[in-house]
Amino acid sequence: MAVLGPTPVEDAIPLVEGHLELARRRGYRQWEAECNERLAVLWAMRRQFVKARAMLADGRAIRENLGVPGALVSMGAVETLAGDFAAAERAYRPALRLFEEQGNAGFVASLAADLAYILQSDGRDEEALQLTKESENHASTDDVDAQVSWRGARARVLADRGALDEAERLGREAVQLASGTDDLSKRATSCWRAAHAVNSRSSRASLPRCDSQPTDFAAGRASIAYQPKLCLSLAPPPPPNVS
Repeated sequence: MAVLGPTPVEDAIPLVEGHLELARRRGYRQWEAECNERLAVLWAMRRQFVKARAMLADGRAIRENLGVPGALVSMGAVETLAGDFAAAERAYRPALRLFEEQGNAGFVASLAADLAYILQSDGRDEEALQLTKESENHASTDDVDAQVSWRGARARVLADRGALDEAERLGREAVQLASGTDDLSKRATSCWRAAHAVNSRSSRASLPRCDSQPTDFAAGRASIAYQPKLCLSLAPPPPPNVS
């Protein structure tokens, strides 16, 4: 929960670093790789992308030495935060294929929705819409992560297509579902994606609130006043060459 839960990033980083040191001392190489990957996402949340990518490289090197697959999902998350959607897609595509081959419905549901968001941000609405359908079809009713994510991604597609009523409905459903979790990044991201739909019809005053936290959706951008977990996915992505 260090990455997804309510632990502040500045507290989560030393916590995972402690686990990393323990994994190294005990020779638990796969655990070491996993710690590197979690740290990569946390450093990306702080916009420390050079450090994040270095952590990913360390984790990937360990996995290659062990012959164990992995790191693609973390790589996609880091590159999404960095705004390099092409790199994020290159990571998510093979990861999605792998989970499909394994029949891992939960991971397919979440990852298809994440990839849909990336493609929608790149103007590839039809591909994004199909991926939201794949996510919806694989998501169990109690899989809040996927249920929130496919609704948020589809809301953006529909808003851009002018289907504003349906877009706003899905956006609000995503916010309501996310508000019941302790994943602050998911809560904030659902608000931002709902804002995209609501702002498309110039009705920002009716925007749903996330957990009663003050929100400002000026210029289509959400900023959460209280951010125990730094939710950088709310801001417009920086150029791909951010370091």
